[in-house]
Amino acid sequence: MSEMGELDVISHLSVSEQRKAHFAFIGPHHIESIYLVGDPTTLPTLDTLQQLTSGIDLGSIATLHGGYYGEEFARLALQPALASQLVSISSIQDKLALLRAGRVNVILEDLSVLRYWQQHQFADAARFQPLLKVYESPVYFGFSKTSLSASQLRMLADSWQRLYQQGELVPIYQKYQIDELKKLQPTPLL
Repeated sequence: MSEMGELDVISHLSVSEQRKAHFAFIGPHHIESIYLVGDPTTLPTLDTLQQLTSGIDLGSIATLHGGYYGEEFARLALQPALASQLVSISSIQDKLALLRAGRVNVILEDLSVLRYWQQHQFADAARFQPLLKVYESPVYFGFSKTSLSASQLRMLADSWQRLYQQGELVPIYQKYQIDELKKLQPTPLL
Protein backbone atom coordinates (compact mmCIF):
# COMPACT_ATOMS: atom_id res chain seq x y z
CA MET A 1 0.00 0.00 0.00
CA SER A 2 2.77 2.46 0.87
CA GLU A 3 4.58 1.73 -2.40
CA MET A 4 1.54 2.96 -4.34
CA GLY A 5 0.97 6.05 -2.19
CA GLU A 6 -2.21 4.66 -0.63
CA LEU A 7 -0.86 4.83 2.91
CA ASP A 8 0.49 8.20 4.02
CA VAL A 9 1.40 7.67 7.69
CA ILE A 10 1.78 4.90 10.25
CA SER A 11 1.96 5.84 13.91
CA HIS A 12 4.02 3.01 15.47
CA LEU A 13 6.72 1.91 13.08
CA SER A 14 10.02 0.32 14.00
CA VAL A 15 12.94 0.68 11.61
CA SER A 16 13.87 -2.11 9.22
CA GLU A 17 15.82 -2.08 5.98
CA GLN A 18 12.71 -3.04 4.02
CA ARG A 19 10.66 -0.22 5.55
CA LYS A 20 13.39 2.39 4.94
CA ALA A 21 12.75 2.06 1.21
CA HIS A 22 9.16 3.25 1.60
CA PHE A 23 8.99 5.38 4.74
CA ALA A 24 10.70 8.35 6.32
CA PHE A 25 10.94 7.86 10.09
CA ILE A 26 10.15 10.89 12.26
CA GLY A 27 10.68 10.63 16.00
CA PRO A 28 11.09 8.35 17.84
CA HIS A 29 8.02 8.93 19.97
CA HIS A 30 8.04 5.76 22.06
CA ILE A 31 10.35 2.98 23.17
CA GLU A 32 8.51 -0.25 22.45
CA SER A 33 9.31 -2.91 25.06
CA ILE A 34 7.89 -6.24 23.96
CA TYR A 35 7.39 -8.84 26.67
CA LEU A 36 5.95 -12.28 26.99
CA VAL A 37 2.86 -11.48 29.09
CA GLY A 38 0.88 -14.05 31.04
CA ASP A 39 -0.20 -15.25 34.46
CA PRO A 40 3.04 -16.01 36.33
CA THR A 41 1.25 -18.28 38.80
CA THR A 42 0.40 -20.76 36.04
CA LEU A 43 3.55 -20.69 33.90
CA PRO A 44 7.12 -21.89 34.26
CA THR A 45 9.77 -19.27 34.99
CA LEU A 46 11.86 -18.12 32.05
CA ASP A 47 15.31 -16.57 32.21
CA THR A 48 16.09 -16.46 28.50
CA LEU A 49 14.21 -16.60 25.24
CA GLN A 50 16.33 -19.56 24.15
CA GLN A 51 14.63 -21.71 26.78
CA LEU A 52 11.53 -21.74 24.56
CA THR A 53 13.50 -23.76 22.03
CA SER A 54 14.96 -26.21 24.52
CA GLY A 55 12.42 -27.64 26.88
CA ILE A 56 10.14 -24.92 28.23
CA ASP A 57 6.74 -25.02 26.58
CA LEU A 58 4.32 -22.20 27.43
CA GLY A 59 1.54 -23.71 25.35
CA SER A 60 0.03 -21.19 22.96
CA ILE A 61 1.80 -17.84 22.53
CA ALA A 62 -0.20 -15.20 20.63
CA THR A 63 1.71 -12.93 18.27
CA LEU A 64 0.32 -10.05 16.24
CA HIS A 65 0.09 -10.93 12.55
CA GLY A 66 2.90 -9.04 10.84
CA GLY A 67 4.39 -7.94 14.17
CA TYR A 68 8.15 -7.60 14.50
CA TYR A 69 9.75 -8.89 17.69
CA GLY A 70 13.43 -8.51 16.87
CA GLU A 71 16.10 -10.53 15.10
CA GLU A 72 16.62 -13.00 17.94
CA PHE A 73 12.95 -13.86 18.20
CA ALA A 74 12.64 -14.19 14.42
CA ARG A 75 15.58 -16.60 14.38
CA LEU A 76 14.33 -18.66 17.33
CA ALA A 77 10.77 -18.75 15.93
CA LEU A 78 12.08 -20.86 13.05
CA GLN A 79 12.96 -23.67 15.44
CA PRO A 80 10.18 -26.27 15.76
CA ALA A 81 9.98 -26.16 19.57
CA LEU A 82 9.04 -22.46 19.54
CA ALA A 83 7.26 -22.37 16.17
CA SER A 84 4.75 -24.95 17.40
CA GLN A 85 3.76 -22.64 20.30
CA LEU A 86 3.09 -19.54 18.17
CA VAL A 87 -0.39 -18.46 17.10
CA SER A 88 -0.78 -15.45 14.78
CA ILE A 89 -3.65 -13.13 15.77
CA SER A 90 -5.00 -10.18 13.77
CA SER A 91 -5.47 -7.56 16.52
CA ILE A 92 -4.30 -6.53 19.96
CA GLN A 93 -7.89 -6.73 21.23
CA ASP A 94 -8.19 -10.32 20.02
CA LYS A 95 -4.91 -11.24 21.72
CA LEU A 96 -6.19 -9.88 25.03
CA ALA A 97 -9.56 -11.60 24.65
CA LEU A 98 -7.87 -14.94 23.95
CA LEU A 99 -5.54 -14.50 26.92
CA ARG A 100 -8.40 -13.62 29.27
CA ALA A 101 -10.45 -16.59 28.01
CA GLY A 102 -7.54 -18.99 28.52
CA ARG A 103 -7.38 -19.81 24.79
CA VAL A 104 -3.71 -18.77 24.78
CA ASN A 105 -1.38 -18.82 27.77
CA VAL A 106 0.90 -15.97 26.77
CA ILE A 107 0.88 -12.99 24.43
CA LEU A 108 3.70 -10.91 23.02
CA GLU A 109 2.83 -7.32 23.90
CA ASP A 110 4.30 -3.90 24.48
CA LEU A 111 4.65 -3.13 28.17
CA SER A 112 2.80 0.19 27.70
CA VAL A 113 -0.26 -1.70 26.43
CA LEU A 114 -0.24 -3.98 29.48
CA ARG A 115 0.08 -0.94 31.77
CA TYR A 116 -2.85 0.71 29.95
CA TRP A 117 -5.02 -2.38 30.51
CA GLN A 118 -4.08 -2.41 34.18
CA GLN A 119 -4.52 1.33 34.67
CA HIS A 120 -7.97 1.20 33.10
CA GLN A 121 -8.86 -1.94 35.04
CA PHE A 122 -9.65 -4.23 32.14
CA ALA A 123 -11.10 -7.48 33.47
CA ASP A 124 -8.34 -9.78 34.76
CA ALA A 125 -5.60 -7.32 33.74
CA ALA A 126 -3.96 -7.38 37.18
CA ARG A 127 -3.48 -11.13 36.86
CA PHE A 128 -1.22 -10.77 33.82
CA GLN A 129 2.38 -9.68 34.24
CA PRO A 130 5.47 -9.24 32.08
CA LEU A 131 7.37 -12.53 32.15
CA LEU A 132 10.40 -11.88 29.96
CA LYS A 133 11.57 -9.02 27.76
CA VAL A 134 11.75 -10.16 24.14
CA TYR A 135 12.66 -6.99 22.27
CA GLU A 136 13.10 -3.27 22.77
CA SER A 137 13.18 -0.67 20.02
CA PRO A 138 12.36 2.97 19.35
CA VAL A 139 9.21 3.46 17.28
CA TYR A 140 8.54 6.30 14.90
CA PHE A 141 5.90 7.96 12.82
CA GLY A 142 6.42 6.52 9.36
CA PHE A 143 5.63 8.90 6.50
CA SER A 144 5.30 7.60 2.95
CA LYS A 145 8.14 8.63 0.66
CA THR A 146 5.72 8.17 -2.24
CA SER A 147 3.00 10.46 -0.87
CA LEU A 148 5.18 13.24 0.52
CA SER A 149 7.97 15.24 -1.07
CA ALA A 150 11.48 15.45 0.36
CA SER A 151 10.80 19.05 1.43
CA GLN A 152 7.59 18.03 3.22
CA LEU A 153 9.44 15.24 5.02
CA ARG A 154 12.22 17.68 6.03
CA MET A 155 9.58 20.11 7.35
CA LEU A 156 7.99 17.33 9.46
CA ALA A 157 11.38 16.26 10.83
CA ASP A 158 12.31 19.85 11.69
CA SER A 159 8.94 20.41 13.37
CA TRP A 160 9.36 17.30 15.52
CA GLN A 161 12.88 18.45 16.46
CA ARG A 162 11.51 21.86 17.48
CA LEU A 163 8.76 20.31 19.64
CA TYR A 164 11.36 18.14 21.34
CA GLN A 165 13.82 21.00 21.95
CA GLN A 166 11.09 23.29 23.32
CA GLY A 167 10.01 20.63 25.82
CA GLU A 168 6.53 20.28 24.32
CA LEU A 169 6.78 16.48 24.23
CA VAL A 170 7.80 15.99 27.87
CA PRO A 171 4.26 16.29 29.35
CA ILE A 172 3.03 13.71 26.85
CA TYR A 173 5.87 11.34 27.68
CA GLN A 174 5.22 11.78 31.40
CA LYS A 175 1.49 11.14 31.01
CA TYR A 176 2.27 7.79 29.41
CA GLN A 177 5.03 6.92 31.88
CA ILE A 178 7.81 7.21 29.35
CA ASP A 179 10.85 7.99 31.46
CA GLU A 180 13.69 7.27 29.06
CA LEU A 181 13.77 10.71 27.44
CA LYS A 182 17.38 10.32 26.26
CA LYS A 183 16.34 7.40 24.08
CA LEU A 184 13.65 9.58 22.50
CA GLN A 185 16.00 12.27 21.19
CA PRO A 186 14.94 12.94 17.59
CA THR A 187 16.78 10.87 15.02
CA PRO A 188 14.88 11.26 11.76
CA LEU A 189 15.68 8.81 8.98
CA LEU A 190 14.63 10.42 5.73
